[in-house]
Amino acid sequence: MADAGRLGAEGRDGVSVHQRITGAGYAYVTVGEHLVSGPRSPAEFVEYCLGSGRSRRILLDPAFRHAALARADAGDRYWTALWAAPLTPDALSRTAAEVVALTNAERGRAGLPPLAMDPLLTVAAQAHCADMVARDFYDHTSPDGSRPWDRAAAAGSRRRTIGENIACGQRSPAEVVDGWMNSPGHRANILKREFGHIGVGFTGGGRAGTYWTQLFGG
Repeated sequence: MADAGRLGAEGRDGVSVHQRITGAGYAYVTVGEHLVSGPRSPAEFVEYCLGSGRSRRILLDPAFRHAALARADAGDRYWTALWAAPLTPDALSRTAAEVVALTNAERGRAGLPPLAMDPLLTVAAQAHCADMVARDFYDHTSPDGSRPWDRAAAAGSRRRTIGENIACGQRSPAEVVDGWMNSPGHRANILKREFGHIGVGFTGGGRAGTYWTQLFGG
């Protein structure tokens, strides 16, 4: 930012702050960032953050466990602060379970039976999230041409009907499910009566910061 003379989540090399975090070897389930110019000291920086509604919420969010702060001077003083919760097996399981619970709540409101978590669909959904981050793409079709039903079959699933929702950039299960429900095509997958099983994947990183996959089976 100092070299470019402006604030930005991506550097002049096109690498995002989220890609830098995972590139440093830190896997996260959620991350918050403050990119600020102007404050002359750490005390001024914290005062600035506490004075802004969104920044204050991030600073005081009990979900975060780790933090990092850096600054650089180039005419102005530029600050980058990161708060994060590490991605652990338990955190990933809780995140997926919350997505399933919120999805089933929507189905319940529509008078539909709940979806059961399917371990093979989960493997395929998680692999697709990781692949989107690793190969820097966002699509139902992978660069090698594989589609949702191909990935489900590769994971060992024998479900005859397969559907997929993907999303990127959302910070929580509630935000991602809400976004899907406000999109006609994604909503149709969630409320499809023929589906009885679901797998959920999540990976932090990439240009968007978070990548989500729901894989449905019937």
